[in-house]
Amino acid sequence: MRSPLCKKLILARPYKYFYILRMKKTFLAFTLALTLPLYAAEISFSYFGNEGSGSNRTYYSCNYVEDQASYFLNMLGAQKVRVLCTGGLQNWGWTPISLRAKFETPTVTGDSVETVEIHSDPWDAGCTLNTRLISDILKNFNNIEVVEKHDTCPFQDSNYYYLLKIQH
Repeated sequence: MRSPLCKKLILARPYKYFYILRMKKTFLAFTLALTLPLYAAEISFSYFGNEGSGSNRTYYSCNYVEDQASYFLNMLGAQKVRVLCTGGLQNWGWTPISLRAKFETPTVTGDSVETVEIHSDPWDAGCTLNTRLISDILKNFNNIEVVEKHDTCPFQDSNYYYLLKIQH
């Protein structure tokens, strides 16, 4: 029950009362947002194409880089994946690749564990780029354990291998 003085203030300045009420609701929503667990993640990097030993340089199109990033993220259970790439191999030349990926990591709900292998194929010349993508992506997943990996790339056509345990 409001006091008579409070009722007079509300009637005299109703806009001020609603403003205060709206601020309380906004503060409450902000406080709740801070206490809820957020699982959004992001990777962002630039890639200049320096491959392995010596002065090897490998050029990639953004389509390839976006496809690889999306493939690895989806394989590891990411949701709401958005990948954006700029630069790369284009009609007028080549510029360094800038990649930004936003995604949500899955929440662990049980004790089930899945073993996943990620490896290159003999025709894939993207060892350094792909291991860089995988390494940056794995940093965002708390539910993935790297059991075994071979990710050194002395040459552009080197093979990489990851054995992962993913907890669901």
